[in-house]
Amino acid sequence: MKGYGKLTILLLVTIFITFLAKNLYYQNRYYNTAKQQDGIAKVKAYEKVILSYVPLSPLGSKAVEELYLYCHTFKKDDERLYCLETLRTSIYQIQNPITRPYTEYLEKINPEIAKLRALESINWEFNNYTMADYEKLYNAQMQVLNYDNKPSDFWSFIVVLSLIGWISSVLLFIWKANDRKQILLYSLMFVAFFSLWIVSLYKA
Repeated sequence: MKGYGKLTILLLVTIFITFLAKNLYYQNRYYNTAKQQDGIAKVKAYEKVILSYVPLSPLGSKAVEELYLYCHTFKKDDERLYCLETLRTSIYQIQNPITRPYTEYLEKINPEIAKLRALESINWEFNNYTMADYEKLYNAQMQVLNYDNKPSDFWSFIVVLSLIGWISSVLLFIWKANDRKQILLYSLMFVAFFSLWIVSLYKA
């Protein structure tokens, strides 16, 4: 049993290291691509760098800073808004219960997005808004943007825990289910951890 436990831990560590190495590879690849692109293509390349997040990797922070500055080079409001919203969405997608990477940029991004959205509403031909409505529209957008919709820390932890349990139950079933009792035990573990994983994904 101890040998199988060590093998399971070694396998999980190997998977984790492989995942980090893959993300580092793609971060570097997309970052170099971003340096050679312009316009929306550059924005999308930087987005991929951010989404390939690896803790302590300098490429992620460089991509966030450079994309934030690049957003302000767009002369058209709709393109600048797209760029800022892409950056904001990317930052939210990499949040996790342990670290909150790059959230300090949200304090700068949110007011700019709120301003552009308010102006967009005023300038849209099918709306009846005028500049007199700007403050009301801006405040409404800020309320939406500042709404704390981050995943639950508790359920995010359960997601990871149940996933490890699910994978472990599969490995134990393959390696240790030699009789009817063990087959039943590991099958129940599989169903329990898988069900908990699905529920925690929904709740998180």
